Amino acid sequence: MTKRRLVPAAILISLLGVPVASLAVEGCPVPVEPVYPEQSDEVPIEFTADEAEVTAEGISSFQGSVIVRQGYRELEAGKVRYDDQTGQVTVEGRATYREPAFEISARDGDYDARTGEARFFDAQYVVPSRPARGEARKLVAASDGDVTLKDVKYTTCMEEDPDWQLHAEKLDLDLRESRGAARKVKLDFKGVRLMYFPYLSFPLSDARKSGLLLPEFRNSDSAGTEIQIPYYLNLAPNMDATLTGRWMSARGLQMLSEYRYLTGRSFGQANFEYLPDDQRYGKDRYFTHWDHLTRFDSGWRASVDVQDASDSEYLEDLGASISDTSQTHLLRNAEVSYLGEVWQFVARARNYQTIDSGVQDQDKPAQQLPQLLLSGTWADGPLGLSYGFNSEIVSFDQKEGTDGVRLAVEPGLSLPLEGPGYFLIPEVAWRLTEYDLRNDDSDNDQPSVEAPVASLDAGLLFERETPSGKYVQTLQPRMLYAYIPYRNQDDVPVFDTALPDFNYVELFRRNRFVGGDRIGDTNQLSVGVTTRLLAAETGREFLRATLGQAFYFDDRRVTIPGETQEGNNESDLVAELGLDIFRNWNANLGYQWDVDNQETQLAEMRVQYRPADNKVANASYRYRPGILEQASFSAGWPLTHRWSVVGSIDYSLRDSTTLERMIGLQYESCCWAMRMASSREVSNRDGSKDTAIMLQLDFKGLAGLGSNARNRFEHDILGYSVYE
Repeated sequence: MTKRRLVPAAILISLLGVPVASLAVEGCPVPVEPVYPEQSDEVPIEFTADEAEVTAEGISSFQGSVIVRQGYRELEAGKVRYDDQTGQVTVEGRATYREPAFEISARDGDYDARTGEARFFDAQYVVPSRPARGEARKLVAASDGDVTLKDVKYTTCMEEDPDWQLHAEKLDLDLRESRGAARKVKLDFKGVRLMYFPYLSFPLSDARKSGLLLPEFRNSDSAGTEIQIPYYLNLAPNMDATLTGRWMSARGLQMLSEYRYLTGRSFGQANFEYLPDDQRYGKDRYFTHWDHLTRFDSGWRASVDVQDASDSEYLEDLGASISDTSQTHLLRNAEVSYLGEVWQFVARARNYQTIDSGVQDQDKPAQQLPQLLLSGTWADGPLGLSYGFNSEIVSFDQKEGTDGVRLAVEPGLSLPLEGPGYFLIPEVAWRLTEYDLRNDDSDNDQPSVEAPVASLDAGLLFERETPSGKYVQTLQPRMLYAYIPYRNQDDVPVFDTALPDFNYVELFRRNRFVGGDRIGDTNQLSVGVTTRLLAAETGREFLRATLGQAFYFDDRRVTIPGETQEGNNESDLVAELGLDIFRNWNANLGYQWDVDNQETQLAEMRVQYRPADNKVANASYRYRPGILEQASFSAGWPLTHRWSVVGSIDYSLRDSTTLERMIGLQYESCCWAMRMASSREVSNRDGSKDTAIMLQLDFKGLAGLGSNARNRFEHDILGYSVYE
């Protein structure tokens, strides 16, 4: 028999090139990944049948259980006719075609071996890899990769009466270019026509393609009824953009754009939002953000992170989350840096846009135009010493108050002594800071300060196996002695310096200030211990506990404006505990105790119960005296086989008010999901709140329709996932 090739009937379901969410709902069919065995291009066609007849004219007739095989493809029919003269293969009656990715059943069909064109009629297909199924009244496939289907149906609902179904009057597929186009596309849900597209184009693979994305719907107090319609632009293999029209009944029509790019050295993203004549605000409003990074082979890199808003209330009114509302400053930063084995260099220009109207000019961050940092490290030098050098020159400019230039240098050397189970690092350094000030009211416009810095850092590591041999326990004590003599710095300005929050990491810093305007005098001994419990075979950490405190031998006299001198002999006691011992339970606790005043300075706790990805409950508590006392709870839990409830609440015990709350309900079937949610959260720095309602329909194997409630659920509930 002459060698022929069957037309790859996988083209029938090329329209299913849309990404599909994982179907892991209990009781639903699990997607089966197809496995294609390797085969050559010249695989012969094999015919088997109950009866076969060959005429003198070269016409072969096969009847009975006719099976036509070519490699991993198989065609089964009751009657097949093959004309060797014309190369025509005709299938009469029902026929079934199978290959690893799908199965198709058709009423009649024919195949022209010379032109490579195949036709099938009244075809029904099943795609286990989705899983999905559908129908096509007629299919015409050419050997050049062009496929035409008429009266096409598609759904991922496997029951006879599907809940949703996609219809297309005509579908054209270009397999060479991996793209398709459908005409008169309809989406029906529960017998109701939801959407209609006169024309719809789409990719047949994971490749991107320009086109409309499904709209999103939302309703809130701030924006009113909201509809977003995005349009995706595949500009090039390494760049794309999304243009979105956002109509808000209370504010008007806003345009949003997102541009992304990637090259061999660079990547970045640029966003621009514009709302002309905000109906509530009364003015044009905009927001821009550009984030860029370029890496060079020689160790150099350049980055830009610039944000700008038209007004201080933009993010409060039009931001996407409470994290937008809480921002007080927008960063504008551009820098060039070099990272080598010895030298490191940064050249930076930085300022901020203050968007909190409550911040006075004298309290706004100073511009750093420019800032230059140079450092070097030489390890394993003569006598085993390691040498280091840090330097900085920066020019500060403020709207009100003192401006000027700061120069800082800090050379140092250390003698690292390390071995199995221990380290000992004595280190000395000398820091010099000088200023050239402008608009300064003091008599000295060129103050300077210098001081030596000495430290001894030491630690041990002990390990032991538990009697069962299943676990390893570690014990890591650490000690740091630091000495910096007092230097009067009352005439030195404060441009970028503050006291950080005290924690276990800060316990082992030599200078208690962050920023370059203060050298914190100290004569202290910091001690701490950490213990871990690890699985002997996997290294999984079941427990981590730390405890630490600093002891001061002298008062700390150096301060920043608004702070008082510290005269206590002991720091706060800090403790941290992480637990992952019990099945499905984990917890983290942090505690800070003021030894002198015998009171709590910080307490935070988080407990999570997570027996499955879609069964999660979280509870947390945070306390700082006079600042906050806040409790939070979030959970996502199935109520029945199909229904689940989700919710979260952040409550301020100090202010007796709810900061944020969300409650939602979702229905999950094998082929579609519905998610509803209502939220109320603080949307302005004055404490006013915004209420929003979200509704989402998710047609699995196709797309979602509505606001992205799924993202909101998974964002607000730590560790939660919609699917198991």
